[in-house]
Formats: sequence, C-alpha cells, structure tokens
Amino acid sequence: MKIVLLLLVIGAAFALPQNKINSNLAASFKKNGVANIFVSMREQISVPFASLKSKSYTSRDEQLNTVSQTFMDYAASSQKAVRDLLDSMKVSYTVLWITNQIYISNATEQIAKAVAAIENVREISEDFLLPLDNFESEIEPEVAEESSAWGLDAIEAPAAWELPGKLKLFLTDY
Repeated sequence: MKIVLLLLVIGAAFALPQNKINSNLAASFKKNGVANIFVSMREQISVPFASLKSKSYTSRDEQLNTVSQTFMDYAASSQKAVRDLLDSMKVSYTVLWITNQIYISNATEQIAKAVAAIENVREISEDFLLPLDNFESEIEPEVAEESSAWGLDAIEAPAAWELPGKLKLFLTDY
C-alpha cells in the first residue's frame, strides 16, 4: 500500500509541471522543436495595485514613477526563481513587468519543462500570430494644412498614410 501511494505521489510530481504547459505549446514543441513562449506567474498584478491605492502623491510624475517601480520590484521578486534558472541556463528572455510575465524566444521543450517545475509558475503558453484578412479602409485620413499643429509631421503620419498595404485607419483615445 505504501509503495502504491509513493508511486502516486512521484507520478503527480512529474505530471504537475506538464500541466502548466499549454497543450497547443506541447504540440508546437513536437512539430517544431522550439517555440516563443510566455511564462505567467502565479502572483497576479492585482497584488501591487492594492498597496498603491492608499498612497497619496505630490505630482503625476511621482505617481507614475512609484507605480512603475512598484510593478518592476514585484516582478523581480515573483520572477526571481525563473530568472535565476534562465540565467544559469544562459537563456535570453524579456521581462514583462506590467503583466508579471517572462517572454522567451525560441525556447525548447527542455527549457519549458524546467521553468514549469518552479512552484510559482502558473502557466506557460505559446506566442502566436493571428492572421487577419487584408483590410483596406474606405476612410481616407484628412491632413489639415497645419498638420504640424497636431504633431502629424513630427511622427511622419503623412508618409505612413502613403505606405502600400498598411492599415490606414488609426484609432486613438485623444
């Protein structure tokens, strides 16, 4: 009876990291050998939000700096084990502190399994491109005579509008 229980515990320990690897990603590893992956941490970004709500700030700059530094520190803390592992394996990665994720280009299945074995990793999923149909807007941008008043010349908007095959409809919050 003890041997069966021990085998179940060992089997669960080995199966657990695999469950963190998205099934589409596992299929990509089998097909391509490598994949671009996102490592999502168990600690969510809602945690640092709670600590920031009660603070008061003397300026907008102070608030922005405090918020970004808090998120960067939180990501550094919660991602430490993964970063240390990747550094020891000499794997390059990009830290996405705003979402508390790590992006790894051309990761192997071995790398993904090693990362999945870390306790505070929630999920490992594949980065993928979603192809869209070609879209040509019938709306042509209107360029005012004084386009530099809106900063359009500074960002070279008129030149961008003339590029072939590019999306010509831009939406902004402003």
